[in-house]
Amino acid sequence: HAVPIKQEGFQIKGVSIRGVDVRGELVRKLIELKCDLAITGAHTTKSMRERLTGCKITYLVENSPCPVLVVGNGMQKYKRDTAESQ
Repeated sequence: HAVPIKQEGFQIKGVSIRGVDVRGELVRKLIELKCDLAITGAHTTKSMRERLTGCKITYLVENSPCPVLVVGNGMQKYKRDTAESQ
């Protein structure tokens, strides 16, 4: 998904973070990269751990140094429905 954005002249960097403190590491990475916008996907399922400790997306939205755009699965459905109606 990054190629069309880069072709428009925007600087974009994809980051994958794994480990114990994913929530804190996401915020630290946004600060380190001096991001203007964070874009993340939303998941509809939550693990038992997320139910006890809180959702990563909620933590990111509340603690991010920049705006966060959360893209959910509903967008895929919208694109599919739009394409079928044309």
